[in-house]
Amino acid sequence: MIQRNRWQRFTYWVGNTLDLISGSCVIGFGAIMSVESSTYEKWPAAFATSIAWLQKYSLLIWAALGTAAIIGWFLRRQGDPWIWDKLQALLDEFQAVAYPGFQHHIKDHHRVTLFKYKKWYWCLRTPMTNGRWPWRRGRYPWSGWLVPMLRSGRTSQNTRAVFLVPDNGGEAEGVAGRAWASNCVIVVDKLPAISAQSSRRKIKQYAEGTYCPEPIIKDYLERSRPLPRSIGAIPIEVDNKAWGILVLDSRDEQGVTSDLVANFTLTIKFIGQMLEKAK
Repeated sequence: MIQRNRWQRFTYWVGNTLDLISGSCVIGFGAIMSVESSTYEKWPAAFATSIAWLQKYSLLIWAALGTAAIIGWFLRRQGDPWIWDKLQALLDEFQAVAYPGFQHHIKDHHRVTLFKYKKWYWCLRTPMTNGRWPWRRGRYPWSGWLVPMLRSGRTSQNTRAVFLVPDNGGEAEGVAGRAWASNCVIVVDKLPAISAQSSRRKIKQYAEGTYCPEPIIKDYLERSRPLPRSIGAIPIEVDNKAWGILVLDSRDEQGVTSDLVANFTLTIKFIGQMLEKAK
């Protein structure tokens, strides 16, 4: 499930809380550690005993505070949920504007999906696994992947669509992978309409047109998942560094065109600027 939800909000709140508490405790505990025994022994017994106990177990306390800070950082590393909510709204609006001729169609027939590049990806179930061991030569967790982060609309959120983007750009998978490897906009349209009953030649033609291995295409067809007939992939930069890919796909053979993509240059830049704040 790629859509942001209450759990992400909760973990971000917990991360912020741990960061605040651990930071405050570090300041207070540092002050306590600086107090000499000759000083606190003159204080009331309860204070003196407490300070002596804290100083005795100082290493454990420092370790606990450090652990809390690390956990807080980890929980907050996906970014502020408010920013992701705004990005979701932006993708929904982008979808409505990008596909004006399909306003009354089912929304997930004409989608906008945001993929992020991740050097490591541990998912055990991808279209290439087909129930088998997911990793093989050239397809390791550390090979480099484009992973879905957000998708327009409310449906079609449960997806296994990830794309291999290894150091060897010629092995990058999908239109998204090709856009990542070339660092330029890629648009393919007028793809053949295929189904599980289509001939092997037609399936191969679709796979070659989308830069995908045939097993990926066959996996989608075996699960009765309709495939898009036009796809556009646009590189996204954050802080002048490659961040990921924005993918537009449509079940109409001319739903995504080069002219369509060219009209949204400013929108793409704005998405990149918002992602700067989501870090």
